[in-house]
Amino acid sequence: IDMNKFIGVWKFNSVATFDDDGNLIRMNAEEYIDSPLNEENPEEIKHELEERKRYTQTVFEVRADNKIVSKMPIPEGISKEEIDEAVASGEIALEGDMLVLEEKEYELRGDDLYMNSGIHGETLGEPVDPWVKLNTDDGFLELFTTRFERVK
Repeated sequence: IDMNKFIGVWKFNSVATFDDDGNLIRMNAEEYIDSPLNEENPEEIKHELEERKRYTQTVFEVRADNKIVSKMPIPEGISKEEIDEAVASGEIALEGDMLVLEEKEYELRGDDLYMNSGIHGETLGEPVDPWVKLNTDDGFLELFTTRFERVK
């Protein structure tokens, strides 16, 4: 297997959802951010829009050391001092100008890339496999409803 087809940086491509007729559709970042909200409170709406924007700016880096690192830009409105304090205390980690969200391990199974989601439990009495397949047949990585495309 050629690991190089997975190693690199992957960014948000689209999110899957259902339209009003119940058909599965994919929304790009702009469509997702602009899609209707189930909120009426202006503060909640503002918070949800910020969350959506951050979510669409999340990147995955698949590394040669069997780690997948998810990162996002530092949220607006946080001072350098606050960031430096949080890094010093071990509360957060930074790589360049990106906030490290989490690190997961991966493994190859045949031609497929699997990530340990860390999700455990049971469904209908059967244990859940925490390993989820990420790659799609058309060259994306897909985690639950979100698709990522390779950028480098």
